[in-house]
Amino acid sequence: MIREDLADLWRQRLADHAASKLTVQDWCDRNRLAPHLFYYWRRRLAGAADAKSNGGANWLAIDLQEPATPASTSTGVSVRIGSAVIEVQAGFDSCTLRAVVQVLETPRC
Repeated sequence: MIREDLADLWRQRLADHAASKLTVQDWCDRNRLAPHLFYYWRRRLAGAADAKSNGGANWLAIDLQEPATPASTSTGVSVRIGSAVIEVQAGFDSCTLRAVVQVLETPRC
C-alpha cells in the first residue's frame, strides 16, 4: 500500500470513529487496531492538514498587545497558547517553560 493510500485509509477510519461516538479505546477494540496507531495517524494527518492550509509552514498566530506598564520597566513576556497565558519573567527556568508549552500544545483526547 503506498503512503497516500494509507493516509486515505486512516482519514476514513478517523471519520468513522468521529461518526461512531465511541471512545478511542472502544472504537479501536471493535476495529482490532492499537490505540497508539489511532493517535499517531490523527496527529500526523492533523499536522499535514495544518501545513497544507499554511502553504507548507507550521505557523502559530500571536497577538501583540500594548504592555500595561511602560516598556522600560517591563522585565517579562506573556506567551499565549490557545486560551492559556503564561507570564514569563526575567531569569525564568527554560526547562519548566518548555514542559508547560509541550503540555499545552498536546491535543486533548
